[in-house]
Amino acid sequence: MDDAMDSACSFSGDTLELEDKSEGEIRNDLSVPDLSAVSFEELQPLIKRIGLKVYKEAVFGLDRKKPNRNFTRDNKNRPREMTAKQQVPVYREVFQAKRKVKQDPRFDARSGDYNERAFRESYSFVNDIRSKERQELVKMVQQEKDPQQRMKLKGLLQKMENQEATEKMKSLKARLDDQYSQFLADNRESKPLFLNKTARRKIELAERFKLLKKAGRLDKYLEKRRKKNVQKERKRLPLSVA
Repeated sequence: MDDAMDSACSFSGDTLELEDKSEGEIRNDLSVPDLSAVSFEELQPLIKRIGLKVYKEAVFGLDRKKPNRNFTRDNKNRPREMTAKQQVPVYREVFQAKRKVKQDPRFDARSGDYNERAFRESYSFVNDIRSKERQELVKMVQQEKDPQQRMKLKGLLQKMENQEATEKMKSLKARLDDQYSQFLADNRESKPLFLNKTARRKIELAERFKLLKKAGRLDKYLEKRRKKNVQKERKRLPLSVA
């Protein structure tokens, strides 16, 4: 018991002795007492006063940095030896894998300019496939018993009919353009008559009426146009004042 008290007093005295010294004296003093048995609580005032760095130098010795090693190759054919303890730079270049860009041949410049006429002639078989699908869809609408499913099929059928009508109008315009180009070629010597947009529109409308009449849908088309014109006229009328 007495020995423990004496050792504690001696440690406390050594600690107080270090506290009275300055940083320079502690750095130059090599006879630093052994503080391994001193409690952490007793060392806190000393560390707070002289600093953790000076305390470590006094207790553990001076921090001697290793000299920079010059990595050289004994033989030029050997791989270069380099240290792995290098700080990673904040801004570093990361080589990522190149992102694969999907190429659409329809919009690729290497495919050449888009020629609608050539495209329509090359894929004319698609219209035949659509016509067969439309006929099958008509049969499905007639056989369907569920009202909701039947409405969906009717909507799909109407969409296909609209697409077919649009394709027919495009073909009609292309045919009229060919006829007009042929007319200009035949009358190259004389002064040709150039058609404006209004005249072209009238010719296209007349040809469209012929096609609708041939298909037996002219009356339905005229009734639809009449209702559309009535709606336009109603929007133009002023609102009635209550």
